[in-house]
Amino acid sequence: MEPYRYLDKSFFKDGIEEVTLLQVFDGDTATFMLKNGQTINTRFLAINAPECTKKIEPFGKEALEFVEERLENAKTIVIESETNAPELDTTRSRYLVYVWYGDVTNLKLLNLELIEASLAKLLIMNNVNRYNEDFETAYKIAKVSCVNIHGPIQEDFYSIARDATISEVVNNASMYDVKTIRIEGIVTRKLSKSFFISDNEKGIYVYNTHYDISKFDIGDKIRLVGQFSIDNIYGMQLTNIRGVEVLEKGCKFIIPEIDDSKDYESYHGQVVKLNNFYCIAVENIKRFSKSYFVDGIHGKDNIKIKMTESVATSLKKSNFKKGNMYNLVVGIISYRKTFLEERWPMFVFCNEIEGDLEIEE
Repeated sequence: MEPYRYLDKSFFKDGIEEVTLLQVFDGDTATFMLKNGQTINTRFLAINAPECTKKIEPFGKEALEFVEERLENAKTIVIESETNAPELDTTRSRYLVYVWYGDVTNLKLLNLELIEASLAKLLIMNNVNRYNEDFETAYKIAKVSCVNIHGPIQEDFYSIARDATISEVVNNASMYDVKTIRIEGIVTRKLSKSFFISDNEKGIYVYNTHYDISKFDIGDKIRLVGQFSIDNIYGMQLTNIRGVEVLEKGCKFIIPEIDDSKDYESYHGQVVKLNNFYCIAVENIKRFSKSYFVDGIHGKDNIKIKMTESVATSLKKSNFKKGNMYNLVVGIISYRKTFLEERWPMFVFCNEIEGDLEIEE
């Protein structure tokens, strides 16, 4: 692509623009920043890469890493729509784009490279694709290569679960990344449909969208199968769960208490009690969102605690007053908003048990 095609052009006016990478979510989804500072969510045109967020599909992680490596090291990134009028995908939240990257005068088409590397399937809607011929030729060659998504899938990718303890998984996270595991733990708190489990030494956050968690209670010891992953945004978590069994009811579990500044990362996946949290502000996350942040000081650290106004718990922003000191029980996961930022611990308030929120007089 010649520079004249994108220099001084606007995505919403001309259908093409040079952008800055903010976040890669998987092999065909990313967020960029336009020159005017506007953030734009995108879905890559003409391809469908394996999932690696809610569900980890074979070669989903490889597709994610392929995209990350190229875009995070690119000197120039350009997004281009099919026409001069950018279109949204079926979710109505992401713009459909071709992604070009490289040096100023030598840009490569990332969508096409994913096809060539057998890390994405060809997806042409209504036979409309300005690069039809290149994509179809590359896809035919990739299919006969019989590698990656076009090769045999390991039989145990989903079906065979490896037994492990929570502590073993957390302490050896890279070894278990993308593996299907069977673990046991005590449910320490629920968070909407998701929940935290612990073996009283380490804990893990279980991201869930489909299983009915009313079938077990806080304090129940459960066994479950899921895919462990080191998520690009939220760090270590268990997802795509199945086979949940309640082994024992009403088990005792430990909630570590933290009175002062600590290495919060060492508590990743655990439910803890933060004592002496001084509230300095309450802020909305998004307009019309039921979630908000409580900003405060804990020891020497400035931290944010994510709250959700819930019908079940009736926790409102009015519960928090600037200048008040609180003791509160939170779960700790990690978070990275963009690849430009360091990962930091995110504190989430569950408010499932009476006494999880105490106001110090």
